[in-house]
Amino acid sequence: MKTWLGALPTHLAITLDGNRRWSDKNGIPRKDAIYHGVHKVEEILVDWTPRFKKEYGIIPCEQLTIYALTLNNIRNRPSAELEEIYRAFEKKIHKVLGEEKFHRCRIRVRVGGSLDLLPNYLQKAISELEKATKNYDASTFYIALAYDGNEEILEACRKMCFDKTFVESVVDSQTVDKKFQEKLYFPDAKPVDMVIRTGGELRLSGFMLWYIGYAELFFTKTLAEDFTYEEFISMLQEFSERDRRFGK
Repeated sequence: MKTWLGALPTHLAITLDGNRRWSDKNGIPRKDAIYHGVHKVEEILVDWTPRFKKEYGIIPCEQLTIYALTLNNIRNRPSAELEEIYRAFEKKIHKVLGEEKFHRCRIRVRVGGSLDLLPNYLQKAISELEKATKNYDASTFYIALAYDGNEEILEACRKMCFDKTFVESVVDSQTVDKKFQEKLYFPDAKPVDMVIRTGGELRLSGFMLWYIGYAELFFTKTLAEDFTYEEFISMLQEFSERDRRFGK
């Protein structure tokens, strides 16, 4: 077993960007490349995590969030392309629900975003996935789907304003903070410690804005499907070596 030399992130957030560029580079139709991108998520979850635990004796993080689809993607991409993405998600959900390897990992899955914008068949598949994993306790996997960080904060504010029991009660600031957190897409998510973005773009694109105030940022030119376990480990090692002072 290898020795780990430093701290690991409690909450790791990853944007797997570059799927369409990867498909063009490799001459793969974009509708087929979508399935490769979804498979990369499964690979990180059910292959890399057990491998890391076998090699280092611990899991790489307690909470993992993947940016699967942005709200702007839904607003701006052609409907035919979105339908391919939705079908790929649905197919992968049904596939992993039937795999013993997935259930052995005991990963609780929660999906957050403007889910009402998704087709009914995908909403149903998401509900099945969350229900099947709700009692799993090894780690938590958050999927940011139809997601935008600004919209998440605004939606939580809207819910607070229209919560009659909250408005009519006298509360202290600590209660306000707790109530607000409960109305976010991921109410039990811890602050993000580390953000990884593949694909070469140097921006966050609205990802987990409420949670990333002191996150360490990592950007790589590697396209999503080419992102390897070895590069992942290299980033974790660099994270462990960074001096996180939190304003001290």
